[in-house]
Amino acid sequence: MRSSRVTRSGAILSAVVALFLLGSVGTGYAQLNLVYVETNDGVKNANSVAAYSNDGSGNLTPLAGSPYLTGGTGVGGNGAGKDGALDADQEVIINSAGTLLLAVNGHSNSVASFTINSDGTLTTVAGSPFTASGRDPVSLGLFENYLPGGVSLLTVVDKDGDPNQSGGTPRYVNYKMTSGGALTVMAGTAVAMPAGSNLSQALTDKALGLEFTDEFMATPSTITARKVAANGRMTTVSSVPSPDGLLLLGEVKHPTQNIIYVAMPGSNGMAVLTFDSAGNLTLANTVANAGNTICWFDTNAAGTYLYSGNAGDGTVSVFDISNPTSPVETQYFKLSGNARTANVRVDPTGQFLYAMDVTHLHVLNISAVDGTLSETAPVVNLPTPKGYSALGIATLELPATAVK
Repeated sequence: MRSSRVTRSGAILSAVVALFLLGSVGTGYAQLNLVYVETNDGVKNANSVAAYSNDGSGNLTPLAGSPYLTGGTGVGGNGAGKDGALDADQEVIINSAGTLLLAVNGHSNSVASFTINSDGTLTTVAGSPFTASGRDPVSLGLFENYLPGGVSLLTVVDKDGDPNQSGGTPRYVNYKMTSGGALTVMAGTAVAMPAGSNLSQALTDKALGLEFTDEFMATPSTITARKVAANGRMTTVSSVPSPDGLLLLGEVKHPTQNIIYVAMPGSNGMAVLTFDSAGNLTLANTVANAGNTICWFDTNAAGTYLYSGNAGDGTVSVFDISNPTSPVETQYFKLSGNARTANVRVDPTGQFLYAMDVTHLHVLNISAVDGTLSETAPVVNLPTPKGYSALGIATLELPATAVK
C-alpha cells in the first residue's frame, strides 16, 4: 500500500510539472538590458530616440516602435561630428528608478520627456517636448527628489552653438520636474556665460548639492563647481582651468569618491580633479593618453576601470583606476571600420561598452578579468540621416518580465 501511494504521488507531481511546462510554452522570462541613443535628426520634428535590447552577447535588436519621435529637431554640424555644436555629453539621461527618459532637441530648443514602460518601450509624456528657455540645449543634469514634495531639479545646458540659429546666450537654467516627467522652468535660476563659451556638460552630485560644469571653449576652458539651492539658484564655489592651457571636454565622476576625470583633447591627456564637500576643486594629477583627441568618459560601477572615447583616431582607451588619483592606461583599442569615437557608456551589467561613431553604435565586450575590450558583435547602423551625428547614450537594466 505504501508503495502504491508513493507511485500515485509521483504521478501527480509529474502531471503538475507537465501542465506547468505546457502552460509555459512560448513564454520566457528575460531581464532586459537596454540602450538608448538620440538620432539627432535635423529634419523638422524628426529627431528621435532609438532603443535597443542587448541579447546578452552584445547583439542589439530594436524595441517595438523604435525610434521614438521627440517632437523636435536635432542640431546640425559642419562635416558630421566635426563642429563644436556637437561636443557635449548627457544629451540623453534616465532617472535612477528607470521610469523616465529625457532627451534634448538642439535645433528646436526643447527637451523631450518619455515614460519608460516595463518592456523598455517609450511613451511621450503629456506636454512634451517642453520648451527650453535658451538656445541649443545639449546636456541634462538631474537632481532627483531634490525639492519639496518629491519634485526633482533638472539643469539644462544651453550651448548656443547651433550654426543654424543665432541670438542666444550660453547659460545654465534649472527646471522643476514632476515624478511624471513634466518640466517647468524655475524663474531667476539662469547663469549666463560669455558668448562662445560652448558649454558642454553638467555633472551632478545630489548628496552634496553640487554641480560640475564644463565651459569647453571659455577663456580659459574651465570646470566649475556650483552649489545648487532648493530654489534652483546656483552659486559658484570654485573653478579649475585646463592644466595644459588648451581645452577641457568630457567629464565623469568617480562612482564612490570625490574625484572627477576630465579630458584634455588638445594635448591628449586627462586631468584628475578632487573636491571637498563644499565643492572646492583641486587639480590632483594629469595623465597622458595614447589616443588622439580624447573627449568622453565613463567608468564601471565598481570604480576600477575608466574608458575614454578618442575622437581623432576612432579608438577607446582603458584606464585602471584602482588607484583613483593615478589612472594607468592599460589598453588602446581601435574600433572596427573608419570610426570617429564620440560618447561612450558602460552597460548596467558591466559586460559591454557602447561607443558612438557618427551614425553607428559599437558594442564592445569588457573582460571580467582586467576590463580590457574586444569587439565581436555587429556594428549597429543608427537611423540618423547623412550629414548629422547621433548624440548621447543612456543605458538601463529592467527586471525580468514575462515575454512571448
